[in-house]
Formats: sequence, structure tokens, C-alpha cells
Amino acid sequence: MISPVDRPTNKWMRAFFLRHQAITERLAENMDAARVSMSTRAVSDEFYDFYYNVLSEHDLVDKPESRCSAFIE
Repeated sequence: MISPVDRPTNKWMRAFFLRHQAITERLAENMDAARVSMSTRAVSDEFYDFYYNVLSEHDLVDKPESRCSAFIE
């Protein structure tokens, strides 16, 4: 976790946004109810189990040249 001491200052942020004008500040938006309902630990675990099985079926789990294997520990 970032402590308040380690955070960028307001001056740094203003300079950053001046250097990178394509980046804009936005307010966070609430997720809709359907998306929230799919954001549970159980749903996430089910997805990654499925993902791992697909990688296994295609012999991609232990292939470092495959970008997909970066998610598998």
C-alpha cells in the first residue's frame, strides 16, 4: 500500500498532465449491477480454473513464449 508520503505531489501531477495532454482526469464511475454481480471471488475463481484448463488442453501452461502463461503461477 502506498503511504501518503510516497504519493506524487499536486505540483508533480499538474506537470505530468501538462506533459501528457492526451491523459485526462475523470471521476470514477459506479459499476452497473450486472457487472457487480459477476465480480465475486467465486466467479473469478471459476474463470481462472476454466482458463487454466484451456491452456492445459493446448499445452500452453509451461511455455514462456506464450503471453497467456504469464497469468498462471
